[in-house]
Amino acid sequence: MRRLTLALLAALLLAAPAAPAQDVARTEPADGAKDVAVDVGVIRFHFDTDMRTDSYSVLVSAKGPFPPLAGDNSKPWKNPRVFELRIGALEPATTYALQINSAKRRGFQSTDGKATKAKLVTFTTAAAAPPTDQTIGGAPAPAPKAPMPTFDVQRLATVKLTSSGPAGLDARTMTRRIAFREAVIHADGPRIVESRRTVRLATAETAAGTETLCAPGSVYRVRFETERSTVTADDGKAPSTAIVDVLAQPLHLDLLPTGALTKGRRWSLRDADLTRRARLIGASGGTLDLSIDDVVDDETAKCRVAVITGRLQTTLRVESDALAYDATVTLRVGVDDRVPRLIEVAGPLRNRSDRDDDSAPVVTGQARFVQRVATDGATLPATTAAATAAAGDTADAPATDEASWGYSEKNPILLKGGPKAVHAYLKTLCDTKGRGFRYRQVGSGGLALLTFELVDEDKGKHKLYVKHTGDKEPKDVPAPKGMQKGPGRSIRLSW
Repeated sequence: MRRLTLALLAALLLAAPAAPAQDVARTEPADGAKDVAVDVGVIRFHFDTDMRTDSYSVLVSAKGPFPPLAGDNSKPWKNPRVFELRIGALEPATTYALQINSAKRRGFQSTDGKATKAKLVTFTTAAAAPPTDQTIGGAPAPAPKAPMPTFDVQRLATVKLTSSGPAGLDARTMTRRIAFREAVIHADGPRIVESRRTVRLATAETAAGTETLCAPGSVYRVRFETERSTVTADDGKAPSTAIVDVLAQPLHLDLLPTGALTKGRRWSLRDADLTRRARLIGASGGTLDLSIDDVVDDETAKCRVAVITGRLQTTLRVESDALAYDATVTLRVGVDDRVPRLIEVAGPLRNRSDRDDDSAPVVTGQARFVQRVATDGATLPATTAAATAAAGDTADAPATDEASWGYSEKNPILLKGGPKAVHAYLKTLCDTKGRGFRYRQVGSGGLALLTFELVDEDKGKHKLYVKHTGDKEPKDVPAPKGMQKGPGRSIRLSW
């Protein structure tokens, strides 16, 4: 027993202490820096010890957008103590974020194998300078950017229900009215990224009376994201759940096809894809079939609009009832800016209770949703036929004109949102017959470059290269040539 104790004590005394993690000495720009120039051009990490130059892990963060990469970043190590990323022009008054290393990803390591502690770096760019009449080098200063547009938005949602059963009849009507002015702060082409919304009216009406959801004149800043938008009040108070629900939905529809809005185009959305794209209406699964009946000059909107009609068959949840909804859909959408001047969805409701159960009430009714939009005359940047609005087109327009896009390391697909966004994108891809793929990751390279092998139902193999350091959400990125985004759902393999 004494020998065992002495042996154990000796082992403890001789055991080497755990290797401490390395810290970043400093960064350029510094963490938390303000008023950073939009043309800073580079981000540097300085270390106080020699590092391995064949390994690193640079990650996106929910704390802000990842800075756009630019130029040649194939050799980011300038020397064993300086790691450098070249970046493009930044947006003014924007907080950017990036992180090196994490609990699972420890690419930054010293030459003796000690991993660097995870480090989150944020910095905020300077606000845009006001336009002046000064000249630069004898030449006129660049013209100021065109003003962002302002929209006046009205939304009305009405549900009328009648329940009949052994207990008798019960009728109820629920109405929600929302009116606000939307001032666009930042747009990525025709897609609105961030806006300031000033509420003029926000009420919920039931038989019990009318509830005011927020005071008229309340101002909220909304940043629109793929999965969940962020709503913050200008007065610093936390917005209520009800006001978040009504203001988090973007002005733009996520129901439109890629490419030009031309007369005769038809497309469909189904199941989970429809649920994600029809959040404004509250649809849950089912099918939506749409077609462009005409393209006309709209004197009121002062632009050309696509007149779109269709049929929606889905499920709506109204309080505790899951109701079948069979509705007609009418849209009037700007051809260039894709802003919907009119959305109208209306049709009958009916519950899906077992009709053989006499105790289950039969619920029937009507639901109607209307959105009307007017603009101050300013417009969002026009889009192009090659890459527009939301992805998910099942029409026959080509996704891209570049045959190598996505199939080459030098021309990868760029996505915003980290690895989760990559898998969300891959799961929407299908072949030209609408069939999904089975896919797996087969490689990774520098600066978030991932390589995937996709196998179709005919056992054909396709290799795609994807980076998650882009500036577009998965829904805004089309499919590579030879594929489409549609009803097929690809399956991720674990090996």
